[in-house]
Amino acid sequence: MWKQIAHHVISFTDSNDDLTLWCSAIDRIAQDVLLATGNEIYFCVGRCMKYSISDQGDWETAGPSWSSGFGGSKRNEIPKLAWSVYVRHIGNCFQITRAPAKASITVNVAIPPDTTLHDTAAVHTMWTPGAPLKRRKKVRQLYGYRKVEDDWRLVALFSEEPIT
Repeated sequence: MWKQIAHHVISFTDSNDDLTLWCSAIDRIAQDVLLATGNEIYFCVGRCMKYSISDQGDWETAGPSWSSGFGGSKRNEIPKLAWSVYVRHIGNCFQITRAPAKASITVNVAIPPDTTLHDTAAVHTMWTPGAPLKRRKKVRQLYGYRKVEDDWRLVALFSEEPIT
């Protein structure tokens, strides 16, 4: 997915965004999503407003940052994004598009800012209006990354509900 949308996303990033993380996270999340659903799917990919260190027990061993800037400061909501792009997956193509209809399954992907300044990051995802098995319930997932020798590696994955 990253190769097909990189030129659109890069125009929004700045020098503090580590594009290696963006590539790793977006490709992994897209792979997970496409395994979970064969349907047409939308992604809303963007950068969070703020960066803070997680105080969540499950994340302490992985140590990732928490994507913050949440509406109402609740961690079970979709983060407020500084910017975002919508991507539609259909067939084998990923295309930049407009916001989908509310009934369309959308995977919101929030990547923290300033990732060149940190060695850990938590990428927040939220399935709306729900995941394939729970069509009416938003499902949150967190992907914990650690930077090892200039490469971002997935070290933890948290999901509130099974996706498939």
